[in-house]
Amino acid sequence: MSNFPPPPARPKPPAGESAFQIGHVLSETFSIYGRRFGAFVLVAALFALPAFVLRFIFGVDPIAAAQGHPADPKLGVIVAALAIPFQVVGQVMITDGAFAELSGGRFVPGNSLRVALSRFLPALGVWFMSFVIGMVGVMLLVVPGAIAFCMFFVAFPACVAERLGSWPSMQRSRTLTKGVRWKLFALLLLIFIPGALLGFGFVYAAKLGLPPIGVQIAYYGFTFVWAAFNAIFFAVAFRQLRAAKEGFDTERLTQVFE
Repeated sequence: MSNFPPPPARPKPPAGESAFQIGHVLSETFSIYGRRFGAFVLVAALFALPAFVLRFIFGVDPIAAAQGHPADPKLGVIVAALAIPFQVVGQVMITDGAFAELSGGRFVPGNSLRVALSRFLPALGVWFMSFVIGMVGVMLLVVPGAIAFCMFFVAFPACVAERLGSWPSMQRSRTLTKGVRWKLFALLLLIFIPGALLGFGFVYAAKLGLPPIGVQIAYYGFTFVWAAFNAIFFAVAFRQLRAAKEGFDTERLTQVFE
């Protein structure tokens, strides 16, 4: 018999790092989206419609700008400010619907609208703080902006699922994302790059002189589809992070909606 001691056991990575998998997040996102694609996109379109109408009225449109009709930047800020509340309501509805599907239920827009109205102010606060912190980080350097975005990656779904206030939602996200932010950065690139390329593709098509109405319809149709996908994606990421860090399963997730 050998007298050599057994090799030391390899240290196991923290549960959150080993259990949180990029592929699982993406596959579950596509699964939920595919089950209720029409309902999710319809909600995204309805609550993005005010922005579409305002941009059309004031001429604040990236497609029109690409075709040589730039608008006053001040009008763009005004239109964005007027449209954001509607988009926040739509995003909360889709997030709540994604949680319902994750828990084995069904996305019911009427129920999700009630949740959106009750969570509107905290969700708007999360949106505003995330935007400000991210912009400050980008203005300092691109890297701090990316770090800040990864820290607050799931603040919005935390606000919806756990009924937290704006700042507690940001702190909750910071806790959940600790140790997995490189994975979240990779996820960010996976969803940002295709969306950005397609968006630039529509702008380039407009510069080529294609019919503006057709390009605008295609552009906004893509925007609706992509907005719904993003909201579901962040909801799934939150659920996976919480399960990885704290062992919350879908049954426990449903308790926050009872």
